[in-house]
Amino acid sequence: MPVSQNGYSANDRSVIASLTVPGTTRKIALRKGDTSVILLDVMAWIHANIEKIDVGVFDDWGYAERTIRGSSTTLSNHASGTAVDANATEHPLGVRGTWTADEKRRINARLALYEGCVRWGENYSGRIDGMHFEIDKGAAACRAVADKIRAGKLGGRANPSTPPAGTPVTREENDVLVQAPIYWDANRNFRTTCKAEAGAGSVFSGGWAFVSATWGSLTDVRVFAHDGKGRTWGPYSPAGGTVQNNTEFVQPLPAGTRYFTAEGRAATQSSIATVSAICKPA
Repeated sequence: MPVSQNGYSANDRSVIASLTVPGTTRKIALRKGDTSVILLDVMAWIHANIEKIDVGVFDDWGYAERTIRGSSTTLSNHASGTAVDANATEHPLGVRGTWTADEKRRINARLALYEGCVRWGENYSGRIDGMHFEIDKGAAACRAVADKIRAGKLGGRANPSTPPAGTPVTREENDVLVQAPIYWDANRNFRTTCKAEAGAGSVFSGGWAFVSATWGSLTDVRVFAHDGKGRTWGPYSPAGGTVQNNTEFVQPLPAGTRYFTAEGRAATQSSIATVSAICKPA
């Protein structure tokens, strides 16, 4: 069985699947399992914090049965589905300066959370490859990091200023409360937008999104925060994606938020639920 440069079995389409990058419409062919959990998390973070990956031309690539550029013998990590290219046309092979110094600092800080499992082509000592992110450790190390991602315990959320979900909120008299009922379609799916502001030039120092079930439970609950200029954070979800009857999911909003969207599915057509926001004046 051939192997790629990082030691994973290569040119085997039976271990490859087309997977969607969380928070985007982009599908990428990657190796199934722990390595794809990590690479998809990398791409989702870049999309939410650095630059969109699902706009313009399709230039986000994964599995490809080929050798490393310039070699006739060594198989690329793309050949094992353990590498991705992000916005390849904007960050061409061998071209410097396509990422700003601040972007490089932030991306490297994020990559440090993967405990050495991801190597970035921008950091190559020879010919740089700014588009390229690849798995650089074996199965056991990747499993440990992937388990942290699945459990929501990796750290370094999509916006570092965002407190963890479930942070207690005490409402004061001068806080602003916005509330709206949730309506769903014939299949009990819903998507509701609510005004909420938090920091970064707003008159409100902080904001919290609430998804509340007052009759019947909600499943597949996801909250996305938006700045109104194309930047999105999330998805944020309760444990198991479920808001049980007579409970609520509370999500602190990142600095820069100007509204949020909640989506999911109601357990029954007779369920009753609301979304609301608390915004705290500066």
